[in-house]
Amino acid sequence: MVTIGIIIFLLLGIYTGARRGLALQILHFVGYIISIFIAIFGYRAFSKMIEMYVPFPSYIPGTHLAIFSEGQALGMDQSFYYLFSFIVIMVVNWAIVRLITTVIKEMTKLPIIKQFNTLGGAILGFVFHYVAIFFVLYLVAMIPTDSVQKIFEGHTLANWIVTHTPLFSGIVKMWLFS
Repeated sequence: MVTIGIIIFLLLGIYTGARRGLALQILHFVGYIISIFIAIFGYRAFSKMIEMYVPFPSYIPGTHLAIFSEGQALGMDQSFYYLFSFIVIMVVNWAIVRLITTVIKEMTKLPIIKQFNTLGGAILGFVFHYVAIFFVLYLVAMIPTDSVQKIFEGHTLANWIVTHTPLFSGIVKMWLFS
């Protein structure tokens, strides 16, 4: 069921990207990159505030984790709050970017080659949605409960996205667990 949800979300990314077109997707891409940098510089301070309001279930030694080792699980609460803070900052910044691009949208209706604009927008839309899914799934994978861990057992799409996404899987793992 999770795999079907992921596929639908990725198809939605292709659809929205194609609808926006390449020009508008490039503006969204630049805003996305800026949002990532703002989140990188602000997540630690914000995570201290989040700890008071967002509960995290304690890891019980012996609990089976589908993706993380027991050593990683012992310090998972701090990593969870870091990633949760990162995502919240990203969402707030992304809302601001969406507001700005909505205003600029009218200027992007220039006579550009429609097929190129649509195809490029679809590709960037897919990439944006994939990255969003990656971060959310990584955060969910940190929750040490059996029902959540069953989502990631075996070779599911969710497991593959968290463990095998080029560039991101390794960087995020080093960032959170080193």
